[in-house]
Amino acid sequence: MIAITGGSKRFQFGPSPAAAMWQIIARVAPQYARYVVFPAALVIGAIGYYAEKQFGPKQQPIKYLDESIQEQRERRIALQNNETVENPKTLYVLPPRKEGS
Repeated sequence: MIAITGGSKRFQFGPSPAAAMWQIIARVAPQYARYVVFPAALVIGAIGYYAEKQFGPKQQPIKYLDESIQEQRERRIALQNNETVENPKTLYVLPPRKEGS
């Protein structure tokens, strides 16, 4: 860059220092983009996730997902037959086998 100053006017030939810096950044940016973009996206995503969790609507419980389809069916059949049914909250355990069978 050649700058000629004289009196009250200033003349520049060639790109300004700011334009030259942008040219350098434009050449180097594709090489290092993955090192800059991924962490920036990670930070922005985390901020968005926690902001939505904090300020978004609270999740409502879905009543029909509290028990399985089989448990709902057993309860419905028991109510039709005027019976009471208690579903255990744990898995059924088979009794141990006898030695001779």
